Amino acid sequence: MKFDEMAVLLPCHSLDDFPTYLAEPDAGSLLAAWSALWHPLLLAHTKKLPTWYRADITPDQPGATLFTLPSPSESLLPVGWTDRVEAGGGRVIVPCQDRASVVSEALAAVEATDGAHDTELAADFLALGYGYLQVDVLTRQMRYMPSLDESQLGKWVVEAATAFEQGNYEAVAQPLGRCFEMLLEARERFYPVDAYLIDVTLLTESTSAAAIDHELGSPVAVNVACPAGVLDALAETAGEALGRMKAAVSEDRVHLVGGEFDEGPLPLEDPEAPLARLQVGLDTFEHRLGKRPLVYGRRRAGLTPLLPQWLSRLGYIGALHFTLDDGHFRKFDQSKTRWEGVDGSTIDAFARLPVDGRLDGSFLALSVKLAESMDFDHVAALAIAHWAGESSPYYGDLRRISRYEPVFGKFVGVEDFFTRTDTAGRLTHSKVDDYRVPYLVQESRAAAPRPISGGAERQTDVARRLAVSALTTTTALLTGEVAHCDDVGSEVPLREATARLAAVLPRGGDAHRGVTVFNPMLERRRTPYRFDDWQGAAPVGESIIAAQVDGDVCRAVIDVPALGFVWIDEQAGRSYAHNDAPAEGQRLAEATEDGYRLANEHLTVVIDQHTGGIRSLRGRRDRSNRLSQQLALREPPGPAEPGSVWRDPDEAAFYSVMVADEITVTSSGPAVGEIVARGRLVDHEGHRLAGFAQTVSLARGSQVMHVDVELACDTLPTADPWNAYYASRWAWDDPGAELLRSVGLGRFTTEARRIEAPHFIEINESPRPVTLLSGGLPYHRRCGMRMLDTLLVVAGEQQRRFRLAVGVDLAHPAREAMALVAPSCWTRDQQGPLAAGPVGWFFHVDAKNVVATHWEPINAVPTANDISVEKEKSVGDEAAAGDPSRPPRSDIVGFRVRLLETEGRSGQVTLQAYRAIAAAQQVDFRGEVLAECTVRDGAAVVETTRYEWVLLEVFWAN
Repeated sequence: MKFDEMAVLLPCHSLDDFPTYLAEPDAGSLLAAWSALWHPLLLAHTKKLPTWYRADITPDQPGATLFTLPSPSESLLPVGWTDRVEAGGGRVIVPCQDRASVVSEALAAVEATDGAHDTELAADFLALGYGYLQVDVLTRQMRYMPSLDESQLGKWVVEAATAFEQGNYEAVAQPLGRCFEMLLEARERFYPVDAYLIDVTLLTESTSAAAIDHELGSPVAVNVACPAGVLDALAETAGEALGRMKAAVSEDRVHLVGGEFDEGPLPLEDPEAPLARLQVGLDTFEHRLGKRPLVYGRRRAGLTPLLPQWLSRLGYIGALHFTLDDGHFRKFDQSKTRWEGVDGSTIDAFARLPVDGRLDGSFLALSVKLAESMDFDHVAALAIAHWAGESSPYYGDLRRISRYEPVFGKFVGVEDFFTRTDTAGRLTHSKVDDYRVPYLVQESRAAAPRPISGGAERQTDVARRLAVSALTTTTALLTGEVAHCDDVGSEVPLREATARLAAVLPRGGDAHRGVTVFNPMLERRRTPYRFDDWQGAAPVGESIIAAQVDGDVCRAVIDVPALGFVWIDEQAGRSYAHNDAPAEGQRLAEATEDGYRLANEHLTVVIDQHTGGIRSLRGRRDRSNRLSQQLALREPPGPAEPGSVWRDPDEAAFYSVMVADEITVTSSGPAVGEIVARGRLVDHEGHRLAGFAQTVSLARGSQVMHVDVELACDTLPTADPWNAYYASRWAWDDPGAELLRSVGLGRFTTEARRIEAPHFIEINESPRPVTLLSGGLPYHRRCGMRMLDTLLVVAGEQQRRFRLAVGVDLAHPAREAMALVAPSCWTRDQQGPLAAGPVGWFFHVDAKNVVATHWEPINAVPTANDISVEKEKSVGDEAAAGDPSRPPRSDIVGFRVRLLETEGRSGQVTLQAYRAIAAAQQVDFRGEVLAECTVRDGAAVVETTRYEWVLLEVFWAN
């Protein structure tokens, strides 16, 4: 059949109101109906460009015209019009479901076939049709009149199509290339500078080799984004394709985005965990693909303003400031900006959400997205994200267009984007409240077994690793020998590290049974310890604040110096036993007429005799209550009646009632006072919902009260975990109290209602705070102005035992939060007292707002970062000298320590060690020297900025 014209029927009055935001599959239908008519055999048939008509006002005498009718236009077409078209020698192709089927039906209508022709070259014509539409719409979006010379364009298109029909493919290149040049010239009339397109190809463990090869065949730059652990999985399932990707990386055809080995819950972790994942991940990228990523990105939610510092010190040049699942992050004003972290560190960031490369609608609205960027961004850019091997055919058109000319922008690798483009010239600062993660809802819906208690397990693991690194580093420095530990997050390496350090300390006096207690933290700790199999009386000593013995169990409150030790003689002590009533001044827990009372030098706690909760908590100088607590089940309110008055969901929510059945003083002191309340949580009719046992304990001399909760849930929460949960409810008096929360151990003001704080929340009733130490339980909900729920059990949560703590007037909450989860490091032996005395220390810092997060020895292997080879000499310390059978070693020349400022205060930090320090330097996380440190009187002095995480290399004197 011979047609004189081809046309698409559009659901719009003109291209000024062209529908750019259609849902799937209407968007694909519209693009298919438009671009299919640009097949070269169809163009050669009519010898003219396709045109368009309004679907609601069709031509009265269409004649021999080939029409395409997209699905959005079907309802607008006059009744019976298609019959008139066919009666007049025309044809209407409907439905237009996808481009391939429309092309096939159109070619059949003109009695042509493309089976013998170059399909790749034919696809270039289809891309030209798509580009023609988008340039026209983009011109209008930018408030310009179309300026494309359609007459000249039509001549070159017909010339190229005719050559294609004749099989003269070499003659196609020049006129077809000129068509794309005309599209570029039309765009440059209103935007004459470069624009950029950034492909983000996502890989997963299940990505096939065919999908990888498909992306490697792209004619434009490809940016592969994945955790490094995915590469290990692909090495097993698609090893050859991964090898081809490695070659493409070396040829700069493929660029890398990522860094972490796996995408953990980064904002809820201590800094050491994500740093370890980044370091392992970067090494894995190097191993699998021969190159480390220079641009950071992650698919899972988890951005935080702590990242700029970490990334800049790992050698990154940029970051993708978006994630591709739920969650919230700050929206920046510019596509490319300088992202400023909480410490003042900055890194270039691309901060525009990508479009979904799988959806046809993304490419229907391409002109709108580009116009927004061209209007408002200093550097116009658009990112397109998609899974490998899964993308819209119109994304293929965009890639083909870019191969000819950068009509809509130049596809670039992420490194090139950051290095070749200018920034907007200003910093973009973000607050911690600008970022929220969806982990609780996601894990609860997925029936994960530990959506809440997993945070406590992570903190416990990090605390063990810190303790092992501190103890093993100290041992290595004393002996000159490095001992390697496997699975350092478990109990066994911790016990081994504790025993090994105790064994190398010189002894003096008669050998007999004693206990050596170590403090692995860089601050003095006053902590209650429990010693089983105790054979002596209650211990005494200048560092022992109080002690009590109950049978073969000794409980003692001990002051242990910063990264130091206390030796306790088990044969010397006083004759007090727990079953003896403590003296009046030593009693910490007792029953009173109106409740049960815990009190020491700093705190007074009253347990309510009716509920078993905490009725009041007062500090030493307080006359009024500072904090109250109860356990409760919260359930959301039912649906509101139509026309009813709106009520705050927090006010309308149901909360259970706490009823105490039994309250017992289980320890009255003098070391630790402890009260256990057992009872039920009931509804307002008295029906049991859960059982509970809550233990409140207070140690002698401590400003921290511990709360241990055990629940037996009869009714389980089933709704949204932020609205249905068991919780510890806290209430305070001042509605104007400021709340501060922890992020990566740092202390930050928060105004959020749903708070993520795995370490602590500070209720700042000026001038003295009350601090909730959450022990790794990360989720809290503020209810009203004076209440806070710490979530314990939600749908899916299997843990029923939880530990919390409350401190009054804590000046440095990060230290107390770390102490709450720090392991108990002590060992018993028969070697007798220590030669240096019962109390000693190895390291100390004078700044209480600074904590240590990791320790490791420095081996005597010369590197470019060592200050001098002269420092690589034997340690020759007292420990080595005390054992003549072990000759001094020259392996260890110093140590590395990571120090974190936690309170937003800049200043000098002085680090002292058990022996004189000769030199120190601050390095980044790659080992590159950042600054030399002053050494004064054998101690290293380092300058820190607010929230800075410093890696310090310290070298011994000769």
